[in-house]
Amino acid sequence: MLDLFCGAPAMRFLLKEGSAYRGADLVSRFEGCEIIDLGRMALPPRRDSELVTIACALEYLDDLHGFLTALASQGAMVLATYHASDDTRGTQRTALGWKNHLSRHDLIEAFQSAGYRTEVNWSFDGRQSLVKATPTG
Repeated sequence: MLDLFCGAPAMRFLLKEGSAYRGADLVSRFEGCEIIDLGRMALPPRRDSELVTIACALEYLDDLHGFLTALASQGAMVLATYHASDDTRGTQRTALGWKNHLSRHDLIEAFQSAGYRTEVNWSFDGRQSLVKATPTG
């Protein structure tokens, strides 16, 4: 598993025994943490990771399409969370630093235009959704 924008890498403690974990973020957060260079859209190579996770980060990206396209080129399935604008009415999105304000429809289109087929569990906690994205190519 490759955990992008891992922050505090809690996900590594939730994997079944024998699973391999790799974390990556904009800066090194722990020993072995790989670096993501969004300026060049240089993502860590997927290598043998079957799954890429992205939790609570897509809202902050300047170039969401470029990021999703670069990720799709690696061919891994993605599990990502996102707070769609439909589900966060009344939330001051810009005050939270969110740069993307996609509706449910726009979110699906963003993944599809980058080369993914999606399944979504909308508003699973009342506000954020879980996107399962599988590369189409």
